[in-house]
Amino acid sequence: MSVEMVDGLARPRVGVVLPAGEDAWTAAVAARTLVLLMLRRLPWARVEVLVDGAVDAAAPSALDCGRPPRPLGAHGAGLLRLDALIVAGDVAVGGDGDACPVVRLPGSVLDVALLAARAQSDDLRRNRLGTMRLLGWLPDADASYAVADAPGEGKIVLPSEAGIDEVVAAIAAAREYAGSDPLRRAIASGAGQGDGAQSVVAAIEVVLDTAATAAVECWRSRGAPGAQPDPAAARRTGTEQARLRVEIRRLEHELEALPLHVNHLESELRTVTSSRTWRYTRSARGLYRAARRRLRD
Repeated sequence: MSVEMVDGLARPRVGVVLPAGEDAWTAAVAARTLVLLMLRRLPWARVEVLVDGAVDAAAPSALDCGRPPRPLGAHGAGLLRLDALIVAGDVAVGGDGDACPVVRLPGSVLDVALLAARAQSDDLRRNRLGTMRLLGWLPDADASYAVADAPGEGKIVLPSEAGIDEVVAAIAAAREYAGSDPLRRAIASGAGQGDGAQSVVAAIEVVLDTAATAAVECWRSRGAPGAQPDPAAARRTGTEQARLRVEIRRLEHELEALPLHVNHLESELRTVTSSRTWRYTRSARGLYRAARRRLRD
């Protein structure tokens, strides 16, 4: 499903809550997967990642594309401005009558990795695979390979510099994952390698559809008279409109100048064709064209 922009109103805001204490890579893959899946359902939404528990807000995190993590408890009244809250894992979220709808995902945080491969768009995956081949991390596109924890014949080991999108793309494009890491095994299973937990995947997809619907309904209910506009979105829209107006004026000026340019070219052409040189070289031009035809034959 998708949502249309409404002038003057904030975009839908969705929060993804993860429990503290999870394995860093598992939490990061789950966060990235849920953000991508929600943006595919609500392309204009704002999706932010929250952590239940104390976090080091000064340190970068892989949870949300390197941005410092945001603790759920410190969000406070900010939860009232969210339109939906998606909870993964065992996290207790208080029920406030004025708060946004809370939707809980079935299974564990690790189960979200089953959807990591399908969360990536084709363009994103092609981009990441092309970059990894350029860096020499992957073989050529027509070569079969397996992702492994240790090097071997036909097996590759991804470097530590590989990010979440690179790891997911490499495993999804591989013939198999030949290792023992539970997270990578879940990514491979969701990509169709081995026995995938299709029932868990389907259940999570249904819950995300429910969350998207709840977010839209909550967002629209707050669009009644008196709703506060989003100044950041308004500024971005105004900037884009100004850029488009400048581009339109530039194209209009080019169109206005085009007839003058055409008239100038026609005048130059008439000057050339009416000159003595043009008339005196007519036979030479005929011989030249005939010679070119013979050479082609």
